[in-house]
Amino acid sequence: MKKKFLLFILVFYSLISYAEAQLILEFSAKHNASHIALDSIYIKNVTKSCDTMLYFPDSILEIQTNVGINTNQPVNNNFLSQNYPNPFGEETSFSVFLQKNDFVTISIFDVLGRELTNYKSSLSAGTHLFTFYAGSENYYFVNVTTSQRKEGLKILHINNGIEPDCKLVYKGISYNSKERKSTKSTFIINTGDQLMYIGYSTITGGICGSDIITDSPLTSTNYLFQITNGVPCPGTPFVTDIDGNVYNTVQIGNQCWMKENLKVTKYNDSTEIPYPGTDITSWYAAVTTGAYAWYNDDSTYKNTYGALYNWNAVGSGKLCPPGWHVPTNTELLTLVSYLGGGSVAGGKMKETDTVHWNSPNTAANDSLGFSALPAGLRVPGGTYDDIGNYGRWWTSSPGTTWAWYWRLEYNTAILYDVGGNDKRFGQSVRCIKN
Repeated sequence: MKKKFLLFILVFYSLISYAEAQLILEFSAKHNASHIALDSIYIKNVTKSCDTMLYFPDSILEIQTNVGINTNQPVNNNFLSQNYPNPFGEETSFSVFLQKNDFVTISIFDVLGRELTNYKSSLSAGTHLFTFYAGSENYYFVNVTTSQRKEGLKILHINNGIEPDCKLVYKGISYNSKERKSTKSTFIINTGDQLMYIGYSTITGGICGSDIITDSPLTSTNYLFQITNGVPCPGTPFVTDIDGNVYNTVQIGNQCWMKENLKVTKYNDSTEIPYPGTDITSWYAAVTTGAYAWYNDDSTYKNTYGALYNWNAVGSGKLCPPGWHVPTNTELLTLVSYLGGGSVAGGKMKETDTVHWNSPNTAANDSLGFSALPAGLRVPGGTYDDIGNYGRWWTSSPGTTWAWYWRLEYNTAILYDVGGNDKRFGQSVRCIKN
């Protein structure tokens, strides 16, 4: 009796040491409230700096997270999926993928090597689904054999079986366009790791769109991308300022831009930027010092529109995060040229709505994802104006008492490259990567 008990303990710990928890991550996408297909999904483990990709029609990723003693077990490939759930109660499921028609044998054994049930049949190419119903055993081994390969699973049953005998039921072939991909052995994840997902889709008219989601999944999760125009900068999908604000990026030609207006309240050396607030005299007097404001001195405008900076904050050279800068007028002209000239560039840059932009928001299509918004301005006298009508952005190119800026308007497709503005104006800032 003691020997049997010791054998049981050894088998138990052997199985636990190789047990893997499984996460199933499923992805879908919407654009303007309509579901659209995902061309590809980039998945990065930010904590461990490893990544993988899903390509259409794949939209489900199986990840084995090692939770036992042995943390170096290889992950199953597409041929035989890990069962889910595992450990399981009364039933668990797995799939077998065949690249061509083949004869399949599935045998299930107990810890003593006795075959408890099996399935044998010729199956067509595709993904075939099976459900296993446990008997009174706690530990099972699944072997799947075809003419091309042979693989196995270790599965854990955590409840006492009601029926003495187990059974294996074929559930048919999957015709779902969402196929499952198991991670490569080089993609590693442990509980608590931060993952970043970037979904890419082709929107109506052939425009490329994307969305970014970050999460630390503890259980299987469904994610919904809200696709907007434009694609993130390769290797730099987002950037964080010294306040901790996170900005998505967008690649336009050879330039990498922030996708939102800057809203930082400190220079990148941690020095506070002066905030005059409702003190009009202090704002007007900020001739040689930097300053920022929230439109109408209301911080609820921050997240959508960003801050309004006078040019002296720009001229400090410390406004953008390290590795980024306020664009020069020459860099702006490069953007204008890529967009087809100033007469059409504005429409290609403006966000396509009349929620932020006043109607008619002429020619707005935001085709490359710059998503410009009309944040208005603060005038040297300290008052605010033009939110909804105009968006104005500083460049880093100065004159003597003025500096170059550029302007978009609600009723035209033109991007105006304006000769200059008083440095005491408060205007928006977009940063460009060095």
